[in-house]
Amino acid sequence: MNPDEEERARATYFWDRIRGASMGTLEPYWQTFALVIAIRVFAAPDAVKAILPAAFPIGFMFLPLTVALVTRSGLSVSMLCAVYMMIAGGCLLAGAVAPTMWIYVAMVAASMIVTAQIVPLVTQIYTFNYPANERGRRYSTAFLLSACVAVIFAYAGGRLLDLRLEYYPVLLVVVAASSFAAAFAFSRIPTAAFPAAGKESLTDSLSLIWKDRFFGWLMLGWAVLALGTMMTYPIRVEYMANPCFHVNATNEQIGVILGAIPLMARLLSTKVWGYLFDHFNLISLRIALNLISFFSILLFFFTTNLLLMSIAMVFFGLAFGGGRIMWQLWVTKIVPDDKVTSYMTANTAATGIQGLVAPIFGYLLLHFTNPEAVGWIAALLVGISTLIFMPARIVLAKRSGLS
Repeated sequence: MNPDEEERARATYFWDRIRGASMGTLEPYWQTFALVIAIRVFAAPDAVKAILPAAFPIGFMFLPLTVALVTRSGLSVSMLCAVYMMIAGGCLLAGAVAPTMWIYVAMVAASMIVTAQIVPLVTQIYTFNYPANERGRRYSTAFLLSACVAVIFAYAGGRLLDLRLEYYPVLLVVVAASSFAAAFAFSRIPTAAFPAAGKESLTDSLSLIWKDRFFGWLMLGWAVLALGTMMTYPIRVEYMANPCFHVNATNEQIGVILGAIPLMARLLSTKVWGYLFDHFNLISLRIALNLISFFSILLFFFTTNLLLMSIAMVFFGLAFGGGRIMWQLWVTKIVPDDKVTSYMTANTAATGIQGLVAPIFGYLLLHFTNPEAVGWIAALLVGISTLIFMPARIVLAKRSGLS
């Protein structure tokens, strides 16, 4: 790297670590506490509860249109991220004072939809500012700091809700403050405006799924995998929080098992996954993560023993830690740098559709069956996705020169 590139990488690395730590409260709130509050504070019906886990994927569905609009704004990528995080923080503050269930759900869901818009932008920041062989390692550091904060927040948030359930607005205020801090960190990261090559329309971005057949095949594998894994996220909370299923865990136990434990597993494994992403075949790594996910799903839904559930969530954390890095960066291994935003936009929009369908499908299955049946079907989908990925390994090895 030349001196300018080194300085840009250094500044990015510094502020991105602050950004990662700041956003550590968001995930445990959105994935666990938002739904616990909907169940135990507002007694929300299934149709309403399904909105919360679907909100982030719904945001993905807007990405092709969002990117098409913002590429014409002339603003830098990092400033766009800062604006989105400021809006998300405002929505969370509104949720803290929401007088009704519907306003609470709407504001929390809006914060997730807005934050989803930064996903391809963060990938582009890494593409702009880091050499290809350092992206996994650099991203894993921010991810690690995020996990550290998330572990603390997951435990403390559960304790707070057990102390007094009516204190839930405090959690929203903390998460809103984190969003504002992340906005400031984003504003300090040096990036350019979107490259002209990235200014495709909505149709252009989505058409890559069938125009690039290798990309489309990988997207099919990701789609089946996403349906299988994402449908289990809200059902885990439901299984532990709803007295109908006889687990009856406390809020602290839910926060620790569904939040702190998998986050600790991510924390301890993230650097390893970042190294493996930089140096090994993408598909081989994805298949290994699928097998870990398969085992985690089956173990969790076939017991009411909190210790076994905790072990299952350790494996979930391992799989999610590696999977998050891969999902954020995998397109950088198969396309030129100037096409990353377009491909990532198609990827995230497709993930949005899958994520919208998955919780609805999960709750529908739960309505007619039970958590054990949901676990079997989810594990079957993960197995099918593994079979889809297997033939892609050889193609990718030839295409990238990795073994």
